[in-house]
Amino acid sequence: MKRFCEGWHRAQNQRYLLRSQLGFSQASTPHRPAVCRGCENYHGIAYGYSRDRRARLICGIHPFGWSGTDLCPDWRGAIEPEFSTATSDDINR
Repeated sequence: MKRFCEGWHRAQNQRYLLRSQLGFSQASTPHRPAVCRGCENYHGIAYGYSRDRRARLICGIHPFGWSGTDLCPDWRGAIEPEFSTATSDDINR
C-alpha cells in the first residue's frame, strides 16, 4: 500500500514538473471552482483508488467547496514569490 502511494505521488510530481516546463502554471485550472481561483487554501486533489469512488478535497476549511452564494470568507490570496522582501542573508540568520 505504502509503495503504491509513493509511486503514485512520484508520478504526479513528474507530471507536474513536465506541465510546468511546458508553460502550464496550473494543471487543473478548468476544474477549480471559480470562487477558489487564486486562493492559497485550495488543494483540489482527488483521493481514492477507483475513479468512480474518488473524493476530491477542495480545501482543508471547506472539504467539498464553498457552497455559499457570495465570496468565501476564508479566501486568502496566494503570496507571490517576487513580492517577498526577505533575502537569503535574512533566511540564513
